[in-house]
Amino acid sequence: MALKDYLIWRQRGLCGYCEVNLLEVKQNQMTKDHIIAKSNGGAGRRSNLILSCKTCNMLKLSLDPDAFTAWISENKTSIQNYNLTFHARDST
Repeated sequence: MALKDYLIWRQRGLCGYCEVNLLEVKQNQMTKDHIIAKSNGGAGRRSNLILSCKTCNMLKLSLDPDAFTAWISENKTSIQNYNLTFHARDST
């Protein structure tokens, strides 16, 4: 199984942070992210990788995963709405 397919399966198709359905956003809006950033010593192993929407990936940068998770929980609905408004897959 390809890594991307494995991560989609493991996360039930949801962004690992805001939980937007990644299958409803454009393919180029789905990114692999290091939970613990490589710049902070994070490994490239599957256990340290997560699929996220591009919005969350850009917002997280190299923040501590616990701090980002706390912040995202307060802003989840706004990020989901942004993704589904501006990056939704065409229904065709």
